[in-house]
Amino acid sequence: MESLGLHISESTDLDTFVPAYARVSGIPAEGVAAAIDREKAFSGDGTVLRLAGRLDDRIVGTAVAWLSHGLLTLYFVGTQPERRRRGIGAAMTRAALDLAGERGVRTAALTSTPVGEPVYRRLGFRTVGTFRLLTF
Repeated sequence: MESLGLHISESTDLDTFVPAYARVSGIPAEGVAAAIDREKAFSGDGTVLRLAGRLDDRIVGTAVAWLSHGLLTLYFVGTQPERRRRGIGAAMTRAALDLAGERGVRTAALTSTPVGEPVYRRLGFRTVGTFRLLTF
């Protein structure tokens, strides 16, 4: 990713990190404050790493990595729409996988939209189940 100038690092600034993933994940502007509060309150039973991919000091990619019980669970992996199809999502995922591997984690899980499925397949993920959402 160095050729793109993408710099991936852990982010602790939830006031800039959460709006970046909210935009990609369909969280409306009026829901961002609640999402920030949820992130601040989350302690889990493991380690949570929030990774921000930056170009020109702007967050263009995100990934939340939760390491617990020998498993990496990925959330909010996304790329800002105007920066898609450049390998940023794959780089964010790979960075989370690498950090987990350094900590001895050998299994990763995530849920994906259809847009992300080819990216994850190329990285070695496989589908083990599906679920349907009910809106009412």
